[in-house]
Amino acid sequence: MDMDSKRIGILGPYGSGKSTLVHILTTVTKPTKGTVTFNGTDIAESPDELRSLLGYMPQNFGVYSTLTALEYLEYIAAMKGNSRKLNHDNIHELLELMKLTTVRKQILGSLSPGMRQNLGIAQMFLNDPKIFVVDELSEELLPEERREVLQIVSERSQGKLLLITTERASDLEGLVDEIYILSNGSVLAKTTPEEFKQIVRGKVWEWTVPNAQLSVVRRRYFTVSTEHTRQGDLLRLISDESPGDAARNVSPTLDDVYQYVLHIWKGSIQ
Repeated sequence: MDMDSKRIGILGPYGSGKSTLVHILTTVTKPTKGTVTFNGTDIAESPDELRSLLGYMPQNFGVYSTLTALEYLEYIAAMKGNSRKLNHDNIHELLELMKLTTVRKQILGSLSPGMRQNLGIAQMFLNDPKIFVVDELSEELLPEERREVLQIVSERSQGKLLLITTERASDLEGLVDEIYILSNGSVLAKTTPEEFKQIVRGKVWEWTVPNAQLSVVRRRYFTVSTEHTRQGDLLRLISDESPGDAARNVSPTLDDVYQYVLHIWKGSIQ
């Protein structure tokens, strides 16, 4: 692992090994075989240099559920070794940034999933880390909450190393410049967002069909999404050719190609 301003996405379904990889990279878990080096040093044997630069948002932090939001941030800040005044100023800035000021005295166990997620992001920013690791945003977040959190992470991690794991390709849209696709603990491919989208470029269509035709169309074409509208069902689908006269060819998203690769495509990404 190198200190660089790379922005990396680790993409894969549940059980593909994303969190295990993150636990190894953040020195939470030692690898059973192989080594991970940082600046030429084995991080399992000498983790302190990496830890001093690391901001890590784990999937959960249930062990701290009886602390208040403020106490949790104060504890993490103290562990990172900042002065008391710097901790105080930084913590209150982060509570405001992540919209947690009004719940700062509530215990973690009583916070909503969105608030706990925001707290996890806030503690990641403590100590001005040079490396950001985000392990799976909560599935319970609303779409607008996901976008807002990812926007904050993107802004704060500019010029630094960012690693984010997710099952949702849409989380990585506009956020990363490298994507690693995992399956069963192995890297299937390393690609860029644009290279990845090339697989379905020119093959993504939006087509509104009457509700009565929906089941027939979905059997015939691989459908990425369906949205019910007053005019009918708006389908986003993948086809080598136009599925109908009213279909409109659209630019692919990361989610389009990821769903296609997971369920249909049998080619090589590399």
